[in-house]
Amino acid sequence: MNRWSSIMIYTFGEAKKSMIGRLRFPVAAMMITGYLFVAFWLSGSATSACAAEMTNIPSYGKGSWELIIFTDYFCPPCQRVEKLLEPELEKLLARGDVKITFVDYPGHGKKSALYAKFFLSAVAADKSHENAMKARRILFSLAEYKRMDQEKEIAEAMKSQNISLKTINPEPIYKAWLDMIKRYEINATPTCLLRFSSTYTKKYGDADQIRVGLIPELQRRFPGKK
Repeated sequence: MNRWSSIMIYTFGEAKKSMIGRLRFPVAAMMITGYLFVAFWLSGSATSACAAEMTNIPSYGKGSWELIIFTDYFCPPCQRVEKLLEPELEKLLARGDVKITFVDYPGHGKKSALYAKFFLSAVAADKSHENAMKARRILFSLAEYKRMDQEKEIAEAMKSQNISLKTINPEPIYKAWLDMIKRYEINATPTCLLRFSSTYTKKYGDADQIRVGLIPELQRRFPGKK
């Protein structure tokens, strides 16, 4: 241990394994071995699949024009508006040059949050706009007619309609939605915003305005497929 090479090797001390007699090992070698084991054998994500987070607000299509839809599953006017808007949204998505963003408004507290969570779970499992539209249609129908408020019941109802669900943490999207609600000063539902880049924003603040104002404007501005 007086040689310089031994001093360098045993700088961090030594380890003795009693099961193999008096043989000793440099602690540095044990540290390197442990590092290599972790690096090559324990690779993977530190976040479990059950805690996976969505970080993007559900949006479909792209372009300078954006339609933002603020609705609540348990709001009767919202239930009517979603049905009225659905064919128009399908046309816009077929064009592909208009961005459509859904914002679930927490107007009925925990019930609204629960249904929003199922929408986000469905979106996480299948990112197509067809799946998103179908999931919303089912959830609004459940809220309107069946009044389900138990997770198991809702999950079974959605799976019976071939909607897959992925376990997620919805909190980041909840926060992003609330930020949008505050930014655009949304205090009632249904409300829709039609925006062009940052230069034009028009708000439609109730079901009648959406029916007689927004839908005709969408039909005029975006007639059929591009």
